[in-house]
Amino acid sequence: MKQKLLFLTTLLFTFFSYAQVANQPDDLMVCDDNQDGLTAFNLNVIDTQILSGQSTSNFSLSYHLTQVEANTGSNTIVNTSNFSNTTNPQTIFARLVDNSTGNYDTTSFNLSVALAPNINQNLNFDWCTSFGDFLSIGDVQFDYNGCLISDGSPDKCFLINALIFKSQSSEQ
Repeated sequence: MKQKLLFLTTLLFTFFSYAQVANQPDDLMVCDDNQDGLTAFNLNVIDTQILSGQSTSNFSLSYHLTQVEANTGSNTIVNTSNFSNTTNPQTIFARLVDNSTGNYDTTSFNLSVALAPNINQNLNFDWCTSFGDFLSIGDVQFDYNGCLISDGSPDKCFLINALIFKSQSSEQ
């Protein structure tokens, strides 16, 4: 009887000790301001996606450049609020550790830098507000962040402030 009870206790402890789950976060994408494909990312913005309701007092989250480093917990990215990518795109690996058991789970996501398209300076720019705030260039519409919205995919970005400045200065 004692052996069965010990086995059952061990089985339940093992089951509950693997309760941590590193949820799959969305990929991060930012617009490039100097056409080099590199920029700074704030990795902390996806902490809540990875934790998905799991308490930060019970779990520790770290970011790594390789799956091996995430598995071993080595070479943690220190400056997670201002991490500069080294390739475009770049995969980042997250490690979520249960503080009470030491058990962990890993996940990954991609960092992408959207290169700004070359804009013909002779285009006429219209700032439209009747259907919400967006910039219209012919039949193409961009949201206030400068991302393409006419085809529903925000994968081509540009610096909207620079375009508005060019537009306003060309009208004077």
